[in-house]
Amino acid sequence: MKMTKKGVSPLIATVLIIGFTVALAAMVMTWGSGFIKKTTEETEKSTAIALKCASELAFEISEVTCDSSQNIQSVKVDNRGTIDIKALKFRIVSAEQTTVDDKVELLEAFGARKYTSFKPNSNPTSVEAIATISVGAGKEDVICGQVVEKFTVSCPVTGA
Repeated sequence: MKMTKKGVSPLIATVLIIGFTVALAAMVMTWGSGFIKKTTEETEKSTAIALKCASELAFEISEVTCDSSQNIQSVKVDNRGTIDIKALKFRIVSAEQTTVDDKVELLEAFGARKYTSFKPNSNPTSVEAIATISVGAGKEDVICGQVVEKFTVSCPVTGA
């Protein structure tokens, strides 16, 4: 009894391996190009926002006043940048607590505004402000978290 082995010829096997390799490479290239394009667009967007926050936004807390209970009464902010500030988030820090107050009032470029009506926080030590800006028409506003303006508060002690 003679057995003969039959199989795929070496030429056909080589062609099949090359075909599978080319198909696999095409799938990886298709997926990879979409992934790279998406990553590039996201990086470009975040870089543009960071650049706008770093180069066009400049503001300063110029004055803080306290009331008779040693709570923040008003905070004056000067916008020295070339972009409007849509809103400010104030963090009022004391030894006992930290309160956050959002003020959604437009502060135009090169303008100044006095913000009032803050949450009570006795004996504050500092006030921090973080700005929200617009990045373009129809786009969502962005909080510039990397630009934080700090002001050390010294409310006068009354009574005693």
